[in-house]
Amino acid sequence: MESDSHASNSTSPLSLSGTATATATATATATSTGTGTGTGTGRQRVHRYKHACALCARRKVKCDKDEPCANCRKARAVCLYDAHDPDARPRMPAKRPADEDVLDRLARYEDLMRKHSLDFSLPNTPNAVDATKPNRPWILPVPVPVPVPDAQFEHSRDVVLAEAELEPCLWSTLSSELKHPPMQGLRHREDPLLHPTQPLHVVLASSQPDLCELHPEPQRIYRLWHVFVEAVNPLTKIVHVPTLQQRVLNASFDPGAAPAPLTALLFAIYTLAVTSLSATECDELCAEPRPVLLSRYRAATLRALVAADFLTTHDLDVMQAFVLFLLANPESELASSLTGAAVRVGQRMGLHRDTDPTSAASSPVSFFDGEMRVRLWWQLRRLDARDRTDAATTGVRPPHPADLVGALRLPLNVNDADLHPNMLAPPAAHAGPTEMLAVLAKMAVPAWQRSSPRAARVWEAIMDRQSHPSTSSAPPTLPDGTPRPAHQQQQLALQDAAIDELEALFLDTHLRGCDARIPLHALARAMAALAVARMRFAVHHPRWRQQHAHPNLQHAQPYPGPGSAAPNSAALIPRRESDTLFSAALAYLDAAHAGARSGFSRHLLAHITTRNQLDALVFVLSELRRPRRRGEQENAALAWRLVEDMYGEYPELSAGDDDDDDVGRGEYAPFFEKLGELVLEAWDAQRGAVAESVGGAGGGLAGQVFNTEDAAPQFVRLLEARRLSRAEAGHGGGGGGGAVGRPATAGLDGSVGEGFPADVDWDWTYWNDFLRL
Repeated sequence: MESDSHASNSTSPLSLSGTATATATATATATSTGTGTGTGTGRQRVHRYKHACALCARRKVKCDKDEPCANCRKARAVCLYDAHDPDARPRMPAKRPADEDVLDRLARYEDLMRKHSLDFSLPNTPNAVDATKPNRPWILPVPVPVPVPDAQFEHSRDVVLAEAELEPCLWSTLSSELKHPPMQGLRHREDPLLHPTQPLHVVLASSQPDLCELHPEPQRIYRLWHVFVEAVNPLTKIVHVPTLQQRVLNASFDPGAAPAPLTALLFAIYTLAVTSLSATECDELCAEPRPVLLSRYRAATLRALVAADFLTTHDLDVMQAFVLFLLANPESELASSLTGAAVRVGQRMGLHRDTDPTSAASSPVSFFDGEMRVRLWWQLRRLDARDRTDAATTGVRPPHPADLVGALRLPLNVNDADLHPNMLAPPAAHAGPTEMLAVLAKMAVPAWQRSSPRAARVWEAIMDRQSHPSTSSAPPTLPDGTPRPAHQQQQLALQDAAIDELEALFLDTHLRGCDARIPLHALARAMAALAVARMRFAVHHPRWRQQHAHPNLQHAQPYPGPGSAAPNSAALIPRRESDTLFSAALAYLDAAHAGARSGFSRHLLAHITTRNQLDALVFVLSELRRPRRRGEQENAALAWRLVEDMYGEYPELSAGDDDDDDVGRGEYAPFFEKLGELVLEAWDAQRGAVAESVGGAGGGLAGQVFNTEDAAPQFVRLLEARRLSRAEAGHGGGGGGGAVGRPATAGLDGSVGEGFPADVDWDWTYWNDFLRL
């Protein structure tokens, strides 16, 4: 099947660590129901129909026309025959004499083989099949489907899963808090959104000090400029560093004499530089607390923009300062409101008009200005696209990605040193990586979405699904007669092919010649890997797939949950699909961790490294409870290292109710408690596997992951102490029986069970989310 071929390709060329690989999957072998072999005159068959059953006809294999037929008995599938008019002409012509001759010869050969005691029957006894079946007690047998009135619907699902090896989808057994995290992602304690800007009436009050008094000392101006150039500019590239650097140095000796546009640009640079620093770095560099400097420079930037008439300007310096101010806190309400105004100002300036770099001599705008305007417009449109996507109304057709970015050409792949304000012709574009690497990698996604026919087909398929948000109300077949499950399988294959196409675009166009030892190159590779892994994880995630009656999710079956004596109901999922999800989730977390630790401006990367990160973390922890995951030592080691890093980076994950409110648990405390229980369940299962593998002597995987032989990592010990204290206080395991909760189930008709809300915009949000890069 096409979708399986994509799903099996879980070892991505963009994988950063090389360890997030899925294990090979085996084809499940179903036991037959005992079809006997005949002796003497052969097996007596009772022909009840004159035509093949629906499943054999679809597979184009010979049917013996019994009820049920031999093929359906072997596949343990429902054998149904279409209604047939006995008076109608048969579709196949009558047997010809040549056919009778072949059958006679075949009968003679069979008699000769019987006389010589040669067995020519298929190995269809239960013992013969079970002898080749691998010993995997945790993999449940394929259930016998229950007949439903809609034969086409059921046959399509049987075709998809007839030979698939199924196993429990452990994610479906989790509590609702874990399956639907209350937040998109975790916020670092230094996130600029946690330090709001002063109200406008305070910022613009007449009692504020003069702007010239708010500039830092000359030596600190240069230091902040250096931070901006190293940590911020590679991710934005909307200013020309060689030209602006000389202007900054000249203005640093007398900032009060700088013109209004340059003053606004200077304060925007200060703001972004301080935002990119940690609290410790800010104390060392500026000798003042980071929150104080953030408040001061944000207010000063806004006042400088007002002084430069930023809402009616036609000055490129003012627009650059305006966009930099929006990037300093891009998720704030103020930035969201002002982004729309910035787009209108840019349109009045003509930033959206495409300027042909080959005709700079005849253009009213010089080539240098035209190139900087193209860069600025792309950055502004990405900000606007993110706000429009976040503010989209449920049930309203969202804007197409191509409509969000327009038809403007991409910037040239050149370094700043290749550009000069007085140049008359464009420089030759580089074939390999340049200073524009990270920016062009971000722009490649919306450019691909507006030009790729496959991406256009994916978008139309998403819109088709949005018109049928629930399969319980959707017709079982499409207007052309295609069964809906088979159509959904085709759409999954289409999305996988689109993701493969985007991955190839990154590898062939943007990452060719990259050197991982260069920080900017390593960051671009991490961003590409994260984008591909997050999208692959999204389109295969069981939340969306079960909502739309994905044929890769089957009946609910009893599954003994880890640490629980009572069985829990778990949906079944093909093993190959489970491996694809696990590998994509690991690659996603690995790339997000690499981006956050890259040394570039953390807050500019936060919206791509933390968005929906909790979904991937929950899925990885849930899969670590699976017995066969414990044997995948490289994947398990990587998974536990990433979990440990996240708990070290975000202290609220392991903080208790009695800790400071500053860590940010608040209303999300129940989710964090459930997540901690899930971590402990996975760790207890891992510890049991380690003890079993080394005979209780310690070491093994635990030593490989945490460089210790007998002790759990600090975050696990802290979670265990929290659990013990809650148990002693009589609160149990976090107020709800651990991480495993009342599961969601899906019936054969594709109806959605409890715990799977109608999240109809899940898929298009993820595809539009590429614009957030």
